[in-house]
Amino acid sequence: MNTFKPNDKVVCINARPQSFGVRSEDVPHVKLPNGFIEKDAVYCVREVVDLRTGDGLFIVGPQVFLYGRPVPWNGLRFRKVERKKQRKKKAASQKLKTPHQQPTTQVLAVPAAEPRTKNKEPRTRNQEQGTKN
Repeated sequence: MNTFKPNDKVVCINARPQSFGVRSEDVPHVKLPNGFIEKDAVYCVREVVDLRTGDGLFIVGPQVFLYGRPVPWNGLRFRKVERKKQRKKKAASQKLKTPHQQPTTQVLAVPAAEPRTKNKEPRTRNQEQGTKN
């Protein structure tokens, strides 16, 4: 469940008018002077109030008036927009939780081979040890 605060950025995930939650006899008294909310649009939370169904949001933008009084939008219609810092923290914590899924790159140190020349004869074992034949 979302816990909203004033100045949170939220995105609309449910803009269906049929789930508006107003009794049919009250519909003629509903006024939407700034229009209805739009799906996938981002809004700023002005105020949060408690409703029976959860948080009620007064947002900057579309407002709802019932019998001339402002009423909040249902918070279930929105989800918080993650900020970049929150997204980075979440990604980092997921990497820590599932290290086996992360591809591993391992660099191995390989000694360089000595270049061979055509004129150089291979050394014998006695020559390598420093003894004479």
